[in-house]
Amino acid sequence: MKKPLVIATHEFYPKRGGIAVYVEETARAAAGLGWPVQVWAPVNPKLTERSFPFDIHPLPVRGTLGWPDRRRCMKTLLREKHLLDDGILMLPEPGPILAAMYLEAMGKLSAERLSLVLHGSEIIRCARLPHRRSLFGNLLKRADTVGVVSRYTRRLLLRSYPFAEDKVRLVPGGLRHDFVSIETEPRDAGRCVVLSVGRLHPRKGQHCLLEAAALLPDALKQKLLVRLAGPAGKEPYMAQLRTLAEQSGGAVEFTGELSDEELPKLYAEADVFALTSQRQGPSVEGFGLVVIEAGAAGLPVLAHRSGGIPEAVWHGKTGLLAGPGKRASLAESLAKLVNDPALRQQMGEAGKERARALSWERNVESLLTF
Repeated sequence: MKKPLVIATHEFYPKRGGIAVYVEETARAAAGLGWPVQVWAPVNPKLTERSFPFDIHPLPVRGTLGWPDRRRCMKTLLREKHLLDDGILMLPEPGPILAAMYLEAMGKLSAERLSLVLHGSEIIRCARLPHRRSLFGNLLKRADTVGVVSRYTRRLLLRSYPFAEDKVRLVPGGLRHDFVSIETEPRDAGRCVVLSVGRLHPRKGQHCLLEAAALLPDALKQKLLVRLAGPAGKEPYMAQLRTLAEQSGGAVEFTGELSDEELPKLYAEADVFALTSQRQGPSVEGFGLVVIEAGAAGLPVLAHRSGGIPEAVWHGKTGLLAGPGKRASLAESLAKLVNDPALRQQMGEAGKERARALSWERNVESLLTF
């Protein structure tokens, strides 16, 4: 019989985003493969609106990386140690990893087996501070398996913690279980819709896309509609985006945050998907699940060559990449996709193949094979 699996997370439904999706799909895959799964997630009344094939246990955190949430997570791990002593504890994101680092230092971290999943930013945050570097190193030594979402993340990890090499598993993720790609909408031959999905934030780089669009020839600008879908960020950045939209010379739409049920229609109406994320301080894109979703919808991807994105977007095959800060190069790639419907079709088909090749079940089997 398989050991009970506890997955502790600060990010979960109804919060959306790469890590929240990663946690839910990992738990679903593990439950489907026969592990008794319990997800410890932030308390939210909306959790009752959705059914899960695993148990939900309340974690009294608000989803931050600060000390108040860290202490709450530590207290829960201590209070519920009886659920961990004979099972597997998986920590798939930075919040509970930070809490576990301090418990391990005190010799109070319970779990017969420990599995970590690293996305990139947490490695940078821990490696740059001496005390955290040591605490994180001790947790890595304690872990039985260490999942990384990309080879980029693996390089980040082994640069500072080479001793962990034998524990590393490549677990990039895949499509949401409920992802539905609806039929493509009839195209307006005179218009090209470029869709970007994600929270509006400087690290997500929506301003880079608008600045690149402004560099296009006027004839191309008239064909272009840039659609930014995602929750609004802080006002200074929103003001910057609105100004850039006015100055771009083309049409720009802000849709606001959309549900998973609303997104398929936007994918169906789009011609190109854009992910112009860039590293900001310790924060970096470890892989980019959203571009896998866009690929599954048959969209070519325009993206920055940053973090683990080149492993999610295959340059010249499923999309085009440009270096962060190189607006002329980004504009050139955008123009190429706008001008060439046949290339968009070819890359979109390759994106579908790329998405189908990924598997949450393989991720789980790799992480939980000790």
